[in-house]
Amino acid sequence: MGIQQADAEIARIEREELTPPQDEVAEVMATRSRLENELGLHARIEELEDVRAQLVSEEAQPGGQPSRGIPPATLTGFDRTIERTLDAWRVRREEEVTYDQYTAELYVGDRSRSGHGKGMRAVLHAAFTTALADYCLEQGRSHPGFIVLDSPLVAFREPGVGEADLRQSVPQHFYRHLLSAFRGQAIVVENTDPPRTSSIRGRSTCSAARPTASVSDSSL
Repeated sequence: MGIQQADAEIARIEREELTPPQDEVAEVMATRSRLENELGLHARIEELEDVRAQLVSEEAQPGGQPSRGIPPATLTGFDRTIERTLDAWRVRREEEVTYDQYTAELYVGDRSRSGHGKGMRAVLHAAFTTALADYCLEQGRSHPGFIVLDSPLVAFREPGVGEADLRQSVPQHFYRHLLSAFRGQAIVVENTDPPRTSSIRGRSTCSAARPTASVSDSSL
């Protein structure tokens, strides 16, 4: 065998037997990519299973609702306290008030607080805060004993009630209730002065910015 023949044979072996065809290289790379992707998916599944196991161990139920929530009797009592608060303020309502502990939303009938106008949303927020404090204090549950209400009435307008009548209705009964029936102390920050009547004996501080009324029972 001559030198040229030896060189040709070496080139043939390298070309045909040692160097894999291009289609085989592409297939190998595709298989490798698929395996890496599947390994990543399995790792993600294991991670999610660990998270789920931890949630189950913390007594959480599938669907996002905790297995241990506020007892129904407690919720019902709190709902009735909110209703009594709104009624004491002479806020007109025709349906029951309910609090959804899973969405943290307050409902009047089928309508959520967020579905009302700005004024009614503020009043419902103030009623929720006041009723929560009142219920906790009545039931001997933990509460600091005071609340701060920021602009609860400034945007509130009842349908069909004139401005003059409004000043004599909801605000009057709002402050009267906080003074005479509320078990804690209420600090109200408003853009308007509280009604000036003999029955409202709370302390009010007026400034160029916003008046503040501190309403509390004389026994506190």
